[in-house]
Amino acid sequence: MTVQSETEGRLRRVASRQNAVVKDLRKVFTQDEPTDQGYIGVEGVRLIEEAIRSGLRFQAVFFSESGRAHAARLLPQIASQTEALLLADDIFSSAVKTETPQGVAALVKLRPVTLENILEQVEAKILLVGVAGIQDPGNLGTIIRSAEAFGARALLVGEKTVSPFNAKAVRASAGSLFRQPLLRVKMAETIPLLKQRGVRVIATSSHKGRPLHEADFTGAAMICVGDLLAHVGDWTGLPPDRLLGMLRGAAPVSGGGSPELERLIVTVRQDPSARDLLESDGDPGKVLDELRNLDSDAGRALGTYLDFAGYRLLDGFDICGRYALEMPDALLRAIRSSIAGRSVAASDVEVEEQIADVRRQVPDEHRAQFNELVDEARLMSAIRDERGVFSDVWASGIMRRAAMAGGRRLVERGTVHDPEHFIDAGFAEMCSLLLGEGGPSPDELAARYDERTSRSAKDAPPLLGPPPPPMPDLSTLPPAAGRVMRAAGIVLGAMFGSSEEAHTEDTLRGLAASAGIYEGPARRVHDKSDFNRIQQGDVLVTESTTEAFNILLPLLGAIVTDSGGLLSHAAIVSREYGIPGVVGTRDGTDRIPDGSIVRVDGDAGEVTIPT
Repeated sequence: MTVQSETEGRLRRVASRQNAVVKDLRKVFTQDEPTDQGYIGVEGVRLIEEAIRSGLRFQAVFFSESGRAHAARLLPQIASQTEALLLADDIFSSAVKTETPQGVAALVKLRPVTLENILEQVEAKILLVGVAGIQDPGNLGTIIRSAEAFGARALLVGEKTVSPFNAKAVRASAGSLFRQPLLRVKMAETIPLLKQRGVRVIATSSHKGRPLHEADFTGAAMICVGDLLAHVGDWTGLPPDRLLGMLRGAAPVSGGGSPELERLIVTVRQDPSARDLLESDGDPGKVLDELRNLDSDAGRALGTYLDFAGYRLLDGFDICGRYALEMPDALLRAIRSSIAGRSVAASDVEVEEQIADVRRQVPDEHRAQFNELVDEARLMSAIRDERGVFSDVWASGIMRRAAMAGGRRLVERGTVHDPEHFIDAGFAEMCSLLLGEGGPSPDELAARYDERTSRSAKDAPPLLGPPPPPMPDLSTLPPAAGRVMRAAGIVLGAMFGSSEEAHTEDTLRGLAASAGIYEGPARRVHDKSDFNRIQQGDVLVTESTTEAFNILLPLLGAIVTDSGGLLSHAAIVSREYGIPGVVGTRDGTDRIPDGSIVRVDGDAGEVTIPT
């Protein structure tokens, strides 16, 4: 028997609008509410396939006469006991009231969740998202999708909000509704309960409060880490590099991780045609375009990932750096490496063993506080890189995209020599040039570009203005202020301090940022022009790193930097990605020849170089 004959055999024709299951379908689409048994309506091939992949239970699937061909694709994926009904087009349209019916719909049941379940997990420092007064179903669907992307434990839907089961909301959620736990609540009753459990409530408003971009959580995140180092260092005498190992796995974004990348890895590994195209020798930009245009889960996953990562800068925070899609060769190689590579996340068991080992050295009377300090530091430590990735690097990349578009227009008019030169105009000058109202000449902008690109970070003085004053005597401060000041001082020293150990002829000494030993070719990266030279397994040798480097981490075997301490970005990402790291060598970029084979000892904080 053929697949088509099997699927045709499952279809049961229904000619009455009064059929009980058809009436259920009409109810969910007209009233935007589940059936008495808890089933909701979904419409369209892609949403139904998302429901299948999400493991939802199906009550029935409906095909119109004109959408009958979808049965051959969908029914083999749906349990055989699920009813499959064939409706006349007019009956289907009377039940599924969408503007352009796709000829297939289903009744599916979401996983149940209760407020008690959520409150039981509050101690785990979970993220909850609450909405109230959202009237546009498309906006609610987008919020549901975003909540899943940010790992929210649950979405709380409050009063005066459109039904999350509205067809437009379901469609806008792009399948996230099927996986994101959702609960309807009364906010006036729920918020006090959450506050009683110690949940910090942050509200947004279109007309009150502080703009979100002005709310800076970075300092609070790093204070918690400094407080951990201060207290546990006093109790145990253990060095900071040992203590910071307890934070591994707390900041997946620092290791280049994201739900978008994980989805891409899974779908490409399951798709032979996508894998073949990914490994082809064509132009990298064209390969990415062809992959993105595949009508498959892998193609859609790549599109989502490139929307997420493609316009993030790869070099610093300034719009003079390039975003990922401007360097498709490096981006494609990083994607290939991620798909072919190992898992870099530390297992829960490994991290717990590290924490337990330190806990055993903490005096009994301090262990309860130790547990609180570790939990708080692990919760907050990710915020630093999350802010950099989702705010600075992404926003600057989008601004660069706009500036380069303006530069290309001016090249066509003959008012600049190169689109890159437009970036060296001031904002008012940019406006004047685009409006045709004067501004710097092409030669002046070219001269500014040449001057800027001829300089490096090493040309900058270590300080602007007088040296900073010494740390105040903490004993003169109130206890709480002294505690915060000490934590801040430890953090600043661990972010910007470098090693003071003397080098030898063939050994550079820095700070042991991430354990392990690796030997491989050194790749000296000065600026964005060097990114395409990075090959799989290279040792990155650079002045310092920023969140912009995260996309390229799958290509690296180890990291060596001139500057930065144990809480510098390079130190954090090497720990999170699980590769050896030595930071703060002071002059590694001058001493290590490009392409030479070096040995990076992340345990000792040493780099052996050719003599």
